[in-house]
Amino acid sequence: MTDDITTFEHQLRQMFGAPLTASERELLDGRVWQRLASAQRSPRSTWRRPGRVMLIAAALALVIPLAALGGVFSTEDPFGLADPAEFQVELDAALADVVLPPGRAWPDVPSLNAEQPGVGAYSRGGARSTVELIAFCIWLDDWAYARGVGDAHRTSADATHLAGVPSWPSWNSPFWTESVRDHMSGVLAAVDRNDIEPVRHELATNCSGVTD
Repeated sequence: MTDDITTFEHQLRQMFGAPLTASERELLDGRVWQRLASAQRSPRSTWRRPGRVMLIAAALALVIPLAALGGVFSTEDPFGLADPAEFQVELDAALADVVLPPGRAWPDVPSLNAEQPGVGAYSRGGARSTVELIAFCIWLDDWAYARGVGDAHRTSADATHLAGVPSWPSWNSPFWTESVRDHMSGVLAAVDRNDIEPVRHELATNCSGVTD
């Protein structure tokens, strides 16, 4: 499995070695979500590192960390580049503004700390998308927990908040592409119809590491 991950990361470095066109980014974005979908269908999927899946989804589908994977990044970023210090200011502002369920706290994960080895630049304006992606996972996790313990009031409150995700700033930003929104819409629809299985799959596939 380690060799597979190493090979995949090498391929990612090669793909990010030159600027991507808009069509190439959409194609790559679609392939990531296709791979995530195949993980749902096949219990023998090679995607057995959920935390890394979320990292790759953030790096590719959301196009947030420009220096993702070894400091190689695209130059087609909508608002230019931000150094780690500037990006951390963005992160801190978003962390102070984005709401979490009562009693929940932000996880200690690398994506909320811009000072990372080998990372020299980020997409300016992309921090909010990182923070809201993590918040999305935490709200899903809280809904699933409340549902599991039979807390109807909390379940309803969480579902109401999740129904507002399409109004979040990231939803129509350049960082959440159409296929990302389509994927998240499917998860939100599951919450709306009180269907726990797609939510459990989302938590296991894309949220492990931030909700554990």
